[in-house]
Amino acid sequence: MSHELHDRFAKSVWGETLEQNIRFGDFKPSYIDNDLWEYLLGDDVNNLRHMPYTAELAKQFARYERIGGSLLELTAITHDWGEAIVGDVALPDKIADGQDERELSAYWQIANHIAPDYDLSQVPEVVWGEHELSEPFNAVEYMGYCQTGIRAGKMALLLSGNVLHLGLPRKQIDGLLGGLLSLNKQVEIKNYPKLAKYADKYPAVERIMM
Repeated sequence: MSHELHDRFAKSVWGETLEQNIRFGDFKPSYIDNDLWEYLLGDDVNNLRHMPYTAELAKQFARYERIGGSLLELTAITHDWGEAIVGDVALPDKIADGQDERELSAYWQIANHIAPDYDLSQVPEVVWGEHELSEPFNAVEYMGYCQTGIRAGKMALLLSGNVLHLGLPRKQIDGLLGGLLSLNKQVEIKNYPKLAKYADKYPAVERIMM
C-alpha cells in the first residue's frame, strides 16, 4: 500500500520538488553537493526519500509495540507532502507561527489531487493533532533524527581516520568534518533527551536504535 502511494507522489511535480532538496542543510558546507551529502548520510537526508525511510522505522515500531499498524505507516509515508509547497521545518524547531496550518492546507491540496482513492482522513490528526498515535509517530521521527546524527558521527570518524576517501582538498575535508560533527552534537543535545523519554515508554525505541 505505502509503496504504491509513495510512487504516485514521487512521480508528481511535488515529489520531484522534494527530491531536489536535502535535510540538515544548515550543517552542509556550500561546496558539498546534495548527492555527496546523501551518499554520506543516507536516504533520511533527502526530503523525498526521508518518507519511505521513516515508514520502515514506523513498520518496525508498530510490529514491536503492536500498535499503529497501517495508519502509522500511512502517516510516515505521507507526512511531509506539504513541504513540497511550504518548505521544510524540522519537528524540533517548529514554532507556533502558522507553519502547521499552512502545511496542513498544502497536504490536503496534494492528497486530493494524487490520492483521492485513499482514506487519509486520520493522518493530519496524527501529525498535527492529538491522536493516540501522535506520540508514537513522534517517537519514530526522533529515532530517524538520532540515527542520522549517529551516522554523521560515524562518517566524521571515517573521514578523520582516512578510511573514507572523497578526493577533496584537506581544507574542504576539514570543513565537512566540522559540519558532520556539529550535526552529530546538535542531535545529541536537542533530540536525545526527548528520545530517552520515548525509550522509557516504548521498548521498541531501544530495540530499533541498537
